[in-house]
Amino acid sequence: MNNNICSICRQTKTIALTTPVDSNTIWGFNPYIYMSFNQMKNAFYFYLKNKDISRSFYTTHNEEGYTYTQWQIYYISKNTTKAKKLHKQTFWLFSVLSEYTFFTEMIRMGSASDPLHHTLLHFMKYMEKYGPLQQKMVSLLEMFGLCLTDIDTNGCSGEYYLLDKIMEKSDIDRCNRLTHEYKKIEDDLFNTPEILNYLQKCEECGEPVDKFVDLKKIPTEIMKKYSYLLQTSIKKRRECNEIYKSYIHTNSSIERHQYVIDMLSSI
Repeated sequence: MNNNICSICRQTKTIALTTPVDSNTIWGFNPYIYMSFNQMKNAFYFYLKNKDISRSFYTTHNEEGYTYTQWQIYYISKNTTKAKKLHKQTFWLFSVLSEYTFFTEMIRMGSASDPLHHTLLHFMKYMEKYGPLQQKMVSLLEMFGLCLTDIDTNGCSGEYYLLDKIMEKSDIDRCNRLTHEYKKIEDDLFNTPEILNYLQKCEECGEPVDKFVDLKKIPTEIMKKYSYLLQTSIKKRRECNEIYKSYIHTNSSIERHQYVIDMLSSI
């Protein structure tokens, strides 16, 4: 894998196909007619027999522009009486699919309108209750490479969608204010010409690949000029972490901030 390509460009290099839904694709498999995991597992195995398992089998969008896994995960995201009856089978389906090599690519695909809006982001956006089964689904998707900190083209992460549902409005507003403030500080820092010259650029889009790592490569005499900006950013990120720590399911937010705090503190 080329290390000079940033994560966003790497994520969007694969363009999903948009073709009509038919029984020759994964869309022809209905998981909700099976009464047990093993029954569904065996049925899917036989469904694949004599089919061409090329990318077009699992990378098609439906008429609404969603992938197969986006469409199915919607059911486990809803908390209505009707949807609850499908929760178990939906989780079985993802467990079955996870045994096949195409699962990783399929869940990372975006919708037809947003190539970054993968299955986990879709799940977080529409989820109404974050119960034990929903948490297991998140863990499964994370096991195969998706992350709550991945962002869609609107700049929203799965974590943002989740926190928007569980946090008090006053804490959301405070975190948003702090985020705006530390991002402005960091943007000003990284856009400074003598800092910018040290940042490794993505060969696809020209944006920095890992700017916080590159900061450590900059001579100390240069970084001393910006110590106030660094300390202010660290302070605001720590304030965000203190808010997140008062809620469950915010570990990845805390870890992300702590990573940047540790990087900036080591300069």
